Amino acid sequence: MHEETANVILPAAEALLVRHLEARRQSGVWMNVDFLGEAVLGEAEARRRMDSYLRALRMPEIEVISVKITTI
Repeated sequence: MHEETANVILPAAEALLVRHLEARRQSGVWMNVDFLGEAVLGEAEARRRMDSYLRALRMPEIEVISVKITTI
């Protein structure tokens, strides 16, 4: 499973994500970024996730993200 998803599921390192998105864009592919994760353990975790989504949307390399309402 890891080998089959290695090119679409990336670690949460911003530098790695930026390189991946730039390479895809240069080849003519635009990506929808989906931050995986379901368990939200209280308001502090919900705020942390919301902040990370907002930070991602300010990145010029990211144009679209998917967010499940249950994660925030």
